[in-house]
Amino acid sequence: YLVDDLTSIIAEPDFSYVPSEPGRITKGAAQHLLANIYLYLEQWNDAAAVATDLINNSGYTLVDNYADLFDYTQENANDFTENILVLQYDLSTVSTGGNNHRYVLPLVCEYDRIQGVARTAEFGGRPWARIFPSQRYVDLFEPGDERRDGSLFDGWYFNDAVWFEANDTDNDGIVTHPVSGRNIQLGDLVTAAEASIPQHYNVSSVKYWDGVTKDIFSPVSSKDIILYRLAETYLFAAEAYMELGQTANALSYLNVVRERAFNGTANNLTAIDVDILLEERGRELGIEGKRWKTLKRKGKLLEYVRTFGAQYQQDEAYINIQDHNTTLPIPQTFKDLTDNYPQNPGYSTGL
Repeated sequence: YLVDDLTSIIAEPDFSYVPSEPGRITKGAAQHLLANIYLYLEQWNDAAAVATDLINNSGYTLVDNYADLFDYTQENANDFTENILVLQYDLSTVSTGGNNHRYVLPLVCEYDRIQGVARTAEFGGRPWARIFPSQRYVDLFEPGDERRDGSLFDGWYFNDAVWFEANDTDNDGIVTHPVSGRNIQLGDLVTAAEASIPQHYNVSSVKYWDGVTKDIFSPVSSKDIILYRLAETYLFAAEAYMELGQTANALSYLNVVRERAFNGTANNLTAIDVDILLEERGRELGIEGKRWKTLKRKGKLLEYVRTFGAQYQQDEAYINIQDHNTTLPIPQTFKDLTDNYPQNPGYSTGL
């Protein structure tokens, strides 16, 4: 049904892109979703055809600078030609609770708990320190890959002039930090040694930072969230051609994404397999809610959690994950509504 519905939508002229109607479901959004569904169905020719049609004939284009997509000074993600479907939030709309979100909060370490560092929008605003990018994700980025700084931040510096004035007993602009014992000045980069606990200093994601619709004390944001963008469509095409054994075609689409990341062709890849593809998706789409579903779809979820979890040992997921965790339990409330729909294997029937 999904394939039929999306195919009919794509054929309708009224679903063409209209710049004055941000967030509207468009032909491009239907094509992007359909290409993804074809990948799930392993209909590689269909996936390649839909993805390449979207790339070549829709009018969407990659932006020149990856970091612009997630710039904390930008509010409206629909302003970028790369974004195919954007979840719209509007600060000016009378809200009943649905016009804001808290995506930014858990992804920022509590940098403002470090003595000498004041809270600013440039540093992520109000932090909550509940989720950090894994070291595996951080290590994916190669030297020169501009997506690293467009996705992650660890450049906090000492900016609290009031604190420095109060602690500069010699009036020479130099303060011995009370935690690290290091002599510091305003503008010096912070190191992990200045943090009392890891939650105060950790690589953080910038992809939901908001310096426009929220102030530095607010827990909520009305910044738009990107759901579909053309870079992923390129990676859809690369995957489809890879599975068809058409390596040259696969690389031609994958390397378009890399050429933006490296500002040229010097870092283009010459080989592709499923692990190379997944690494490139990780660099391009990290923290955008794509990873779990893609790893499951490619049959790599258990392998990656166990292999890289054991390698980095940042949490216990690699110990606790079971084979049946590639699916989630069906809630009892849903089962009650569907005449006791059967539970997924591995879970108690009482869930």
